[in-house]
Amino acid sequence: MAESLRLVIPGSLEAIATLRNAGYTVTVATNQSGIARGHFDEQMFDTIHDKMLVLAGNGEKTAKAVPEAFAATPICADLATAADVLAGAGA
Repeated sequence: MAESLRLVIPGSLEAIATLRNAGYTVTVATNQSGIARGHFDEQMFDTIHDKMLVLAGNGEKTAKAVPEAFAATPICADLATAADVLAGAGA
């Protein structure tokens, strides 16, 4: 259980499942500035993301805790200007 708390906010999987069971579409958006800062690369982020999806799919209460869509951006406000962000939007 402690391992899962490092990957997701406590209670978030149950909240996603509750929303999905109520008929809502759930999308998770996250800023991963650690990629821009060089703390980890996109491959490591993908590995973490895959692990989170495994955790979200396990257990009776979290069976529907997998979001329908997931978006991540490696932008770091300290390292990028607005022009940099806009220039990358079309990529």
